[in-house]
Amino acid sequence: MGEYTTCNLYRPTDEKEGIEKFEADTVVGFYKEVNSITEDISSECPFFKLIDIDNVKLAICKVENRVLTKSQASLCNKNWRDCPFYNREVF
Repeated sequence: MGEYTTCNLYRPTDEKEGIEKFEADTVVGFYKEVNSITEDISSECPFFKLIDIDNVKLAICKVENRVLTKSQASLCNKNWRDCPFYNREVF
């Protein structure tokens, strides 16, 4: 199979993709009751990111490029080594 960068339609870009392109001043679609993190939470997972938008903390999964729910963020905090997304990226 060939290298995709040799395709004449390929255009290299330094642009961020998915949730990475969102900054604090960017509107991100989320449900406050489902996605907002009220307690201080962290994860040792290298693909976990906590952002603050309009005084609302949101947990981000960089592998899935999406906002996590409260329960998913809690699982990421406690069981991140067993996460299928973490294992897909690492192994």
